[in-house]
Amino acid sequence: MLIGAYRTTRSMPPIRWRQAEVVKNAGAQIEEITLRRGQRHLAQLIADALRCEPERAAPLAHGA
Repeated sequence: MLIGAYRTTRSMPPIRWRQAEVVKNAGAQIEEITLRRGQRHLAQLIADALRCEPERAAPLAHGA
């Protein structure tokens, strides 16, 4: 399993987009998750990954 994160901005180097295309074309199963602004969404993502309550994951989201 490989987990990657990136911001979808115009400042993202084109090579990063190309790398993502290569991985997809190689047949890898890719799941993209788009987070909205706000720590609540990040806390929920962390809680899901750690299988805990969002309140418990909140300190990790605040440090991000």
